[in-house]
Amino acid sequence: MKFISSSDNIENVDYKETSEINLNKLGRPIGNESELVFAKMVIQSSNSKQQTKYAILTLNSQPYDPYGVDSHRESNLNLSLKQVTDKTYNYYVSYLKTKNQLYLTRCQRSFING
Repeated sequence: MKFISSSDNIENVDYKETSEINLNKLGRPIGNESELVFAKMVIQSSNSKQQTKYAILTLNSQPYDPYGVDSHRESNLNLSLKQVTDKTYNYYVSYLKTKNQLYLTRCQRSFING
């Protein structure tokens, strides 16, 4: 049996750090835990790699419109976060911030195309 000294394999230690950015209905970072998450960005860093994952709130496999027809029923709907591309995420966040319907349309198209 070989004992490992403290100087062996120091370079092979994986350093992982994860940070999340959750956005609310207005496209701003969430202040308290009770708010609903409309968009999420997760950044995972390890040694020399950095990976970013994006997710947006969906209803019936379509990007959820917080200002649309079902906006008054948010607590009763089956909403879920789905992973999307950075382009789709950026369109959705732009829609949340500006309420410009053009960004939601682009988000929906980008969501369908993957």
